[in-house]
Amino acid sequence: IFEKPSARTRHSMEMAVVQLGGHPVFTRGEEVGFDTREPVEDVARIMEGFHALIAARVYDHSTITRLAAVATVPVVNMLSDFAHPLQAVADVLTMQQNLGELSGKTVTYVGDFNNVARSLCEASAMLGMHIRLGCPEGYDAQDNELLGLTELGAASVEQYRDIAIAVTGAHAVH
Repeated sequence: IFEKPSARTRHSMEMAVVQLGGHPVFTRGEEVGFDTREPVEDVARIMEGFHALIAARVYDHSTITRLAAVATVPVVNMLSDFAHPLQAVADVLTMQQNLGELSGKTVTYVGDFNNVARSLCEASAMLGMHIRLGCPEGYDAQDNELLGLTELGAASVEQYRDIAIAVTGAHAVH
């Protein structure tokens, strides 16, 4: 379901499903009308009757959590305002292709701590990487999110205002 359209995400997801032997069905956001035509929960119940999983690219992260709360099939977040896990998977695969084993390596993200940064940091943490953030004041990660990255397995987590310090010695910079 593409509430928020994207050519790259649509084509990459459709090709992935085909390569795995599935048949993707593209649905525009206005066709389901989350909470205007039908409640999110009803959309989940209808879709799960036809599909082995539901993938959604949405504006509001609560739409994903509401779909997942009632669906009996897996729900894949293709993007929300809170997370972009598919981008993170692509990023860590690219880092692995170029750097090999990622555990113990350092990844730096420069910019606003947004959905892309959050997902990249979570994936990197689960792989045992050192994580550095170079974020402007007011757009940085909150302490609870930094702690959450440590709990996910990050080798270390550091946040800087000075981008030069954040990127020094990093194996990958995003």
